[in-house]
Amino acid sequence: MTATSVAEVLDRSAERDRYEQRILGAWREGFAAGELAHADDYAAGFHDGALARKHAQHDLVEMARLDAARWGPLGREHFGDQQPGDYQGGALPLERPGGEVFLAGPAVHYHQCTAACRRYLPGWYGLAEAADILDGLPGNYADDADRLRRQAVRQGGAAA
Repeated sequence: MTATSVAEVLDRSAERDRYEQRILGAWREGFAAGELAHADDYAAGFHDGALARKHAQHDLVEMARLDAARWGPLGREHFGDQQPGDYQGGALPLERPGGEVFLAGPAVHYHQCTAACRRYLPGWYGLAEAADILDGLPGNYADDADRLRRQAVRQGGAAA
């Protein structure tokens, strides 16, 4: 190699070093500008992630609560099993010994229901109150209402 070629190689090498320094400087400036522009993104992302995790935990607890309410404490596998408070069979009583009558509501009516049918909720009613409700219904419940009134008088209640 000659001295001129060595000098050319060194000049070319110095030029490439300056080019690399310029490229590296530009990359560092761009990276620093990006860091500055998005300095709070990591904290915001961390906060969003923590919030999403907390929401998922709350949703999981709510789903577990709903599942226990829907299927019972033993879960879906034992949903149809006999429970201690279950009805054990036999005819359902329509009258309680204390002088109450169960009225089931519009679901069991054999007629086109009116507003009078919807004025009362299904449940247990006193004998006189049940007779008054039956009198207001559009079906033929006169015999049942009279029977309830006679029974109320026998039990010491006032006749309606």
